[in-house]
Amino acid sequence: MVDIVSYNKTEAGHSCIVVFDTENDGGSSIQSDDLAILIRWNSPLEILPAIQWQGCWNNWEDLPSDFIVNSSTIA
Repeated sequence: MVDIVSYNKTEAGHSCIVVFDTENDGGSSIQSDDLAILIRWNSPLEILPAIQWQGCWNNWEDLPSDFIVNSSTIA
């Protein structure tokens, strides 16, 4: 869970990325063995979830059907 309590206004283009270091080999940027999960807001009410497996920021895929992400804000 990602909880950003100091900011609750979503706008088109905002995003949240969670990266899992699957081999625990560190690094200051995503590596080819890391798993990244993205939520990007296309509008305040519409999100685009995606996943990438190979460390390439241009290689995003749809989430597997049994993987769920969601977003909410409290005004």
